[in-house]
Amino acid sequence: MMQTDINNITLLLWIAVIILWVVRSFGNKATLRKLPKQMKIQYVASIAAVVIVYIAAVHNNILNKHFLPQSVPVSLFGFILTALGLGLAVWARFFLGSNWSANPTVKMDHNLIIEGPYRFVRHPIYAGFLLAILGTAFEQTQTRSLLLFIFLFISFVVKARIEEKLMIETFGSQYKEYMRNVKGIVPYLWW
Repeated sequence: MMQTDINNITLLLWIAVIILWVVRSFGNKATLRKLPKQMKIQYVASIAAVVIVYIAAVHNNILNKHFLPQSVPVSLFGFILTALGLGLAVWARFFLGSNWSANPTVKMDHNLIIEGPYRFVRHPIYAGFLLAILGTAFEQTQTRSLLLFIFLFISFVVKARIEEKLMIETFGSQYKEYMRNVKGIVPYLWW
């Protein structure tokens, strides 16, 4: 297998997941409660900051440099991480079902999902996408991909904390107990 083959397969995986995400976004439950204005501003500001800094950083040629030498074994390692991460995100998306929303919200008849990947991590979609982005960074070995991982990590943590406030307001002690028993982003290890 050549470097180009790995790059093409990785790209196809990302495209397939994006198409799946768009298709699955139809038919979700109606929104019962959106973010309070202050939380929405915080959420949008964190995403905007990530995008602005990343776009500005990409124009710097240093970010096109490789943080590791490109090789088939490094690319294969990155591809495996990408595939595992995307698999986790898709698995979690199917378990979340019609409760899913791109923005932190509470849906009508919102269910607290603690089965499937949610048994191991409270935010498996974020964990999966972060693993996939880290894998893609290894597959490409470009500094800008690693920087994107760092910025998205920060953005996802901010978003997850906002979502958790909504979940505590909605599910109270049941969600607090879930938080005590299940880590947020890295299973068994972090947050």
